[in-house]
Amino acid sequence: MAADLEEDDEAIARMFGISPEDLKKSSSSFSMSKSSDGGGSSSIGSRSSSSHFSSPHLLQKNLPGDTEGLSLDEDIENDKDGKFYPGTGHVERVGGDTRAEARGKNINIPWPTLGMGDLEYLQVFLDIVAPVVREYEPHIVFLSCGFDSAAGDLLGSMCVSPSGYYLLTKAVSALCPHLVVALEGGYNLSNVARCSEAVMRALLESSGTAPLPHSRMLWYQTEELVKRIRQRHEGYWRCFSHPE
Repeated sequence: MAADLEEDDEAIARMFGISPEDLKKSSSSFSMSKSSDGGGSSSIGSRSSSSHFSSPHLLQKNLPGDTEGLSLDEDIENDKDGKFYPGTGHVERVGGDTRAEARGKNINIPWPTLGMGDLEYLQVFLDIVAPVVREYEPHIVFLSCGFDSAAGDLLGSMCVSPSGYYLLTKAVSALCPHLVVALEGGYNLSNVARCSEAVMRALLESSGTAPLPHSRMLWYQTEELVKRIRQRHEGYWRCFSHPE
């Protein structure tokens, strides 16, 4: 089975124009061009809830960091604005473009660089996701379980291990026991298999994955991202305005 998975990985790699030799290298070999964030610290300072509602960013069609694409198809029905996957993801995209009561309910977490691993993902989960989940108290959580961020993926260029997915899944299930996990994707089939197993082990309260590995600790950039997200959403969430 492992041999079949390796052959499938090589077939997918050839579709991307990547040789089997390159496939075995670090995921940094498959780095993608990073969109410019464009956001300055001056636009993210502490603001009241009312100032959020009047933010000029909500009136703009596109923000710095939004992804735009060019298609040879003259009739693009799925997106009149011409934005392609992943579309939008800027910190300033807080939701509520058409309904004011929805503002602040969309929290984007755009990584500032490639190569983020288990420790960086866990830090953002503990500092951003967990406090919001506790305050919002959802009845059920739908988890879109994709593995593009796994180390060695052909698209994601991140470094999350099966152990990282295991711990993140355990953390989510501890916060909200009513959890629906839907398998999404990934571009390295052997990684998808290993990470899916790790998620299932976490859901079944089992173990067996390797210990949390020592990854490159990009603490400074992660801390800066956490700070920006907290500042942008402090007018919407008490946990960010008055952290414990």
